[in-house]
Amino acid sequence: MQISALGSKGGSGAQQPLRIWLVDVAVLAWRCIHYRTSDKAVNLKALLEDGSITKLMFDVRSDSTQLSKEYGVRLRGVYDLQLAEVAHRQLQLIPTAYLLPLTKVCDQGGSA
Repeated sequence: MQISALGSKGGSGAQQPLRIWLVDVAVLAWRCIHYRTSDKAVNLKALLEDGSITKLMFDVRSDSTQLSKEYGVRLRGVYDLQLAEVAHRQLQLIPTAYLLPLTKVCDQGGSA
């Protein structure tokens, strides 16, 4: 699972930088969901369920189902970039009968 997240605004009102994580949930299992950072500030479950933090994912359907069934995670604040890509094609009057995989979107530079 790849997650991109913009942090919430800090005390200065500035948006925190974009952060990107690659998480192999199949290998790490419950450890990646419940493990807390060294300062005990956050774990992945809390991040994924925090609606105030915007997360960008691609084709989140299967990840969402799996996280919910196996770990009780309810995704909030997630924008599915696959659906954004479909909306982009619709605006360009390009047929949208099929959802494109990430590799094809990347190969075509974001336009089908």
